[in-house]
Amino acid sequence: MLLGYYEDDRERKTMNFENSTALDLDNHPMLHCKSRTKEKYFQSLSLLVNHVTRTKYAQGILEQYWKILGLSDSVITENQEVLGYWNVLWRKKMRFILLCDLYLILITQKSDFGQAMSKWREKLNKKQFDQLSEVIQIIESNKEVEEKFSYLKEQILQIRKNIEFQKKPLRTIFITATMSAGKSTLINALIGKPLMNISQVACTSHINYLFNKPFEDDKIAVETDNLDFDISLTNLKAAERDKSLIISSYFRKSSKKNSRLCIIDSPGVNSATNRDHQKITKRALLEEDYDEVICVLDATNLGVEDAQNHLLWLSKNVPKDKVVFVVNKFDRFNQNEDSIPESLEQVIKDLIELGYKNPKVFPISAYYAFLAKQNEYEGLSDEDDKDEYYRLTKKLKKESYNLNFDKVEVNASYANSGLTALEKYLENREIL
Repeated sequence: MLLGYYEDDRERKTMNFENSTALDLDNHPMLHCKSRTKEKYFQSLSLLVNHVTRTKYAQGILEQYWKILGLSDSVITENQEVLGYWNVLWRKKMRFILLCDLYLILITQKSDFGQAMSKWREKLNKKQFDQLSEVIQIIESNKEVEEKFSYLKEQILQIRKNIEFQKKPLRTIFITATMSAGKSTLINALIGKPLMNISQVACTSHINYLFNKPFEDDKIAVETDNLDFDISLTNLKAAERDKSLIISSYFRKSSKKNSRLCIIDSPGVNSATNRDHQKITKRALLEEDYDEVICVLDATNLGVEDAQNHLLWLSKNVPKDKVVFVVNKFDRFNQNEDSIPESLEQVIKDLIELGYKNPKVFPISAYYAFLAKQNEYEGLSDEDDKDEYYRLTKKLKKESYNLNFDKVEVNASYANSGLTALEKYLENREIL
């Protein structure tokens, strides 16, 4: 069970996927229509959706259509007769477009879709309804989209990708650490986007849930009391300070295999200013339903009391076969004073003494992995980030700093960071 702040069982069950539905409207076939037609279209879509559901999710998706259709100054009223607007022969294509959007919005609730179609059927003759049924059959099959429906192809492919993604088992990974070990940086590196606050002071004060999406739609969805399907990074950072978040975005990684994942972010367990952080994290580790725990250790502060106390608590309270360890910040080592192999050997020895028979330990530079992913996907705009990226690229190419111990062969600029080995391990552990 995801604890969060959901009291209604139905809402808790559906929020796993609804909030992480991917939706790309940039090339929507209605964008080039006249304003009046767009208004009628949105009026029809909202009428059918609101007939069966008024959840935050449905209203949030409708808002995306409102924005993309440029209806910010329009007043839309619910008029039952608007559904008949699409019955004329020259608007048949628009009926099919409307059908695809209705299917996508109600994708997780087949019964709601059926009720919406029943509502629409009141305004259709048998031939028109049969034509809609034909498109539904195409959507739900894996057949190539016929040429006569080529204008629906992008919509249908989006629906299919979302459906296939929904069928995958949800794999949940809980990430825990002491403060400043690099937990938030590791999360950003795994996702490939700066979603979590990074600072030397306590950033995370709540349990946050980060869900992967079926494909990249260049949007970040965030739910607290409200639901925003396209929040800015600036507003996301502000929201993180207040309460638990459910964040959805496409996870960028070296493999093309896109797993359905949830990353649970937790507060650092040794905040000197807020002792509740430790209680929040420990309670979540005891009560959350997860498949894996990643414990992040700071390579520059191994053996400190807070870290040792947390490892001891984990060994006593979390099944050992669920825990893997990330030793972060090896990029800060000095080859004349520090030894990566010796440090790893000591970590493994300490873990064995705690009862881990064959501990899985990953040496990583989360900071470099994150910078490299950013540079690879969208480039680095900050000059300091560029300087750090090039410095660390040069440093981690040296044999004594190269963290690709498992020699994972991937076409990724961050392979030497060690992150690709962790990504591959998590992917191979995916529930089949």
